[in-house]
Amino acid sequence: MEFENVQIEKFNTHNYPRKDLEDSLQKSIEEYEHRLENVKVEILFIYKKTFKHRKVKYYVDITVKGNLATKAAEPYSRSFQFVMGPFFK
Repeated sequence: MEFENVQIEKFNTHNYPRKDLEDSLQKSIEEYEHRLENVKVEILFIYKKTFKHRKVKYYVDITVKGNLATKAAEPYSRSFQFVMGPFFK
């Protein structure tokens, strides 16, 4: 799905398409990343955020949580951020 076509206000406050994107990413991680168990994914869009002292149109934050697939089952949490859309002056 192309992120730029997502309506930010609806994405963050309604289950669709947020839930679909989170489920899709979660299923991919579960299928291909066997070092993680009990995977949970959260995606948040932020509109007009400052990034590196410049205003950006879209800022996406993806958080992946779960447990490492070891005997100790250590907790795992990682956030990834990226910028989309044009920079504003």
